[in-house]
Amino acid sequence: MHTLVTLLGDPKIQSDGSYVETTYQFENGNKSSLTSYTSFAIKEQFKPDKMVVLGTTKSAWHLLIKYCLLKNQMPNNQEPIHSLLSRLKADYDKDAVRQSDLNEAAKLLSSIDKDHCCYELRLIPYGRNKNEQTETLQIMMDCFADNKQSQEATLDVSNGLRHLPMLMQQSALLLQSLRGVKINNIFYGAFNIAQDNITPIMALDGMLEIDRWTKALHRYEQDGDYTAFKEPLQHEKLPNNALTALGEAAYYERIFNLTEAGKHLAIIKKHLPDKFDGIGGFFTKQFNKHIAWSDNLALQERQSDLAHFYLNQGDFVRAAIFGVEAFITSLLLSTEKRNQQNFRTRNRASKEFKSSSESGQISSRGDIALYPTFEKLSRIRNSLAHGTEAQQDIAHLMINPTDLKSCLLELFDLLGINKEKDDNL
Repeated sequence: MHTLVTLLGDPKIQSDGSYVETTYQFENGNKSSLTSYTSFAIKEQFKPDKMVVLGTTKSAWHLLIKYCLLKNQMPNNQEPIHSLLSRLKADYDKDAVRQSDLNEAAKLLSSIDKDHCCYELRLIPYGRNKNEQTETLQIMMDCFADNKQSQEATLDVSNGLRHLPMLMQQSALLLQSLRGVKINNIFYGAFNIAQDNITPIMALDGMLEIDRWTKALHRYEQDGDYTAFKEPLQHEKLPNNALTALGEAAYYERIFNLTEAGKHLAIIKKHLPDKFDGIGGFFTKQFNKHIAWSDNLALQERQSDLAHFYLNQGDFVRAAIFGVEAFITSLLLSTEKRNQQNFRTRNRASKEFKSSSESGQISSRGDIALYPTFEKLSRIRNSLAHGTEAQQDIAHLMINPTDLKSCLLELFDLLGINKEKDDNL
């Protein structure tokens, strides 16, 4: 279902109050037939299944109906139609158009449309205050099904009171989030800059691109999931294997396998341009920053960053796990870096560190005084990860999240689990 949503204003251009006819030209060079309404140029180009027209009690509904009758070569002197137009004109003069008449008009337009487009004409308030603005948003929402099925919309914000197009643009964001509606584009017919009666139709999809990127960044910075970037990267035309790698990188990082996560991020990097197109270019640096750590697979630094990230998010389980793993990685000798994700290598390094500490020797892999600190962090991790009753010396930490966070921060500091100054999460 593809729905075109448009605003109807109160035209005062020609002597009869209607808009003049013009030819609308889209960015791809396509031109419409002569028309008085931007919405009909868009309708001609994209053939929507439904057309929703929003207007106030002072919008020129009677002129819209007369125009449609004229274009479809339908007489307007038939009694039911003549009576409807008379009521709409009289109510327009009184700023009192009624929804019941618009419902009748919508049936009429639907019955005569040559493209079998269904019409819905809806009254909206002027938007003079928050309550009226909220009501307009609700009316917009009600024009779409609340079932998350495939729905598309194109918006035309050419007409109406100046603040209503702004409200309509914001409703587009609501439709995406709450109704799952795919917004194909937002158009504006710039009649004021027409030349030789050719009026450009401007695509305002940049606003949607900003929304895609800002939501992706916000989501990623909340939970560290790379798949948050899937939608904006789709619009940047990254190939499917790069988008699949995005999900794989997120999966492997979730199960603490940062080496594999880094390998999949490397696949994505092969397809990244130096700078994203258009408005996406403003987000290139920020996106690259979040995946830059995989350039050298600096495992210990990445584990440390994630330990601090999850601690700030209140995810104490992941914070403690990454903290423990970051310290174990720091114990590895340079000859073991190639196998830094290998369980046996890591387990051997941890046992040797414990053994040297218990025997009173200072191991080349760590200072003897650090073992009690590491052992305490490990016990906190085990208690959090397994849900077991904590030992007495850390049981009180589990009661208060502030105390637990402070303790983990202190342990991280003592163990050298430091967050990078340039946060590459």
